Amino acid sequence: MNKSNVEDGENQRLLGISDLIEMLGISARTIRYYEELGFIHPYRTAGNHRIYHRKDYARLRMILRGRMLGFSLDEMKELFQLYDADPSEKEQLKRGIELAKKHLEDIHSRMSEMRILETDLTAALEDAQKRLKQLQVE
Repeated sequence: MNKSNVEDGENQRLLGISDLIEMLGISARTIRYYEELGFIHPYRTAGNHRIYHRKDYARLRMILRGRMLGFSLDEMKELFQLYDADPSEKEQLKRGIELAKKHLEDIHSRMSEMRILETDLTAALEDAQKRLKQLQVE
């Protein structure tokens, strides 16, 4: 059921779940999961079909982007709650900056650990190759 050409009383384009699937490249199950968690709140038709507004689409995009950047669902929920309480976005931006800095520190730490792992693995590989070469010569 494609609702792309349907508008509500405020002339906002309404979307069906198939629209969101196509636009975001995610499954219906994922969309329903975020609904279960309270991130989005689609309207229901008389036939119990979900109808989404652009706000739902924007929230889903933000969730997907946030997840890609390492934000947890709890952190995303916190940011949405801050926005809902203060649409000026000031508190949401402050907290978002704090979280982004924390994630960036975590990434730098993991990168450092990966460099150490790379060095150790390279040394172990070189040692194993030398030992194998020695065994083949004997």
